[in-house]
Amino acid sequence: MFPRPNLFASTLFAIIATSFSSNASAAENDTLIVRITNVSSDAPIQCVLHDSSKTWLTAQSTARATASHTKGGAVCEFAKLPHGTYAVAVHQDLNQNGEMDFTMLGLPDEPWGVSRDAPARLSAPTFSAASFAFKGSGISLKLR
Repeated sequence: MFPRPNLFASTLFAIIATSFSSNASAAENDTLIVRITNVSSDAPIQCVLHDSSKTWLTAQSTARATASHTKGGAVCEFAKLPHGTYAVAVHQDLNQNGEMDFTMLGLPDEPWGVSRDAPARLSAPTFSAASFAFKGSGISLKLR
């Protein structure tokens, strides 16, 4: 995934990991909340969670969620998530065809982002650059 210059500059995503534990036995399974800001369209937003470099940015994923639109943004939630290392990819499906669209040059043609604001220079961001440790604490991550 590569940034599209005009969308890249105008699309800002933010992700916040927040924990919700009802008791000590559930302490290893918390909820990861992905907050997406500066959303300019009510088109669907897909959030995809990965726990491995082998599945990063492929059709295989740990979990998927469709964002709920809120005033000025959107929210995805991954409930009962075990503590571990994860990376999140977000894509707004402007034409609602169910997939990420690319230009003839292979650049994304729709707004997108990844956790930790991992760089995309001559190729897609790597899992190691986008991954973060989720331990149920208030981790704040910034997406494009």
